[in-house]
Amino acid sequence: MSSMLQVDALYKQFPIAGSRNVVQAINGVSLSIGPGETLGLVGESGSGKTTVGRCIVGLTEVSKGKIHFKGEDISVPRARRPPSLLGRIQLVFQEPAESLDPRMRIRRSIEEPLLALKVPAAERRERVLEAMERVGLRRSMLDLYPAELSAGQQQRVGIARAMITRPELVVLDEPTSALDPTARAEIIELLMKIQADLGTSYLFISHDLSTVRFISHRVAVMYLGMIVEQGNTADVFAEPRHPYSIALLSAVLLPHPRLTLESGVGLKGEIPSPINLPKGCFLASRCPFATDRSRAEMPPAEDLGGGHIVHCFNHRDVARVHRASDTFEEFQHEAERILGNYDRTSTA
Repeated sequence: MSSMLQVDALYKQFPIAGSRNVVQAINGVSLSIGPGETLGLVGESGSGKTTVGRCIVGLTEVSKGKIHFKGEDISVPRARRPPSLLGRIQLVFQEPAESLDPRMRIRRSIEEPLLALKVPAAERRERVLEAMERVGLRRSMLDLYPAELSAGQQQRVGIARAMITRPELVVLDEPTSALDPTARAEIIELLMKIQADLGTSYLFISHDLSTVRFISHRVAVMYLGMIVEQGNTADVFAEPRHPYSIALLSAVLLPHPRLTLESGVGLKGEIPSPINLPKGCFLASRCPFATDRSRAEMPPAEDLGGGHIVHCFNHRDVARVHRASDTFEEFQHEAERILGNYDRTSTA
């Protein structure tokens, strides 16, 4: 499968005012997304996930590296990209209320991307109605203001605004983190339906691993601006091979008393500063598997098969300690069973 998006050795540094130092926000990120595919990008807050997304859509200038969209180099800010790219890559923001102009009615918010594309007024009206229907909002809401909608409805407006240009790639930056559990589930179901109908590719940025396990075809794990492991979602969740991936997964509390995430891998110590990163593996100071070699050298990417890639000299030792088990999938099946029984009982 050819890539819709290809990111190669991407770096982004932010200068610090009054200093010669820089914040090394992204450090050699490489990833790809195929047509109709969802890549989940996960990691702790501050790992660089959002910066990667902003570089892809052109809101943040790249320091080094290349970004190709359908073979075309787009490693430049949005204002310098060719007009033919307008509307083909879109972004859904984390905070729906903050991403919508409070003085602008819903109709205008959704329609706005079409103005830059110089779409005729009659077609704009038709596509606004089509977008409203696609995201499950009533036409009567078109003349409302954002403050008159719930957070879930506001995010549906954000999705409608992104999808109205019929994009081929959408960057979803924590699209459900500001929502309650019910609205979160509805938005995820909506995104999956849109993808099934339109074949849109997604970069799904999130720290909600349960959601990532459910929606993503592949997953990439970030630590200190670097992707330390990536591969098919089922493989990475069931058999993670980087100590950081294991620690990240084991930190999740699943809301079911029978399901637990046990791990023999524990990380201790402080996260290194992105202003002064270590010479070798960024995790070496916290990792129980660290050796002199990993403290001195950055582990290269190693393909374990099937596109499962890990940056770790000691991934075989990690595999011997960590028992393979996709608890997230088990939780998903259990939730579906409970909800299925509830539906049958409630309609009896």
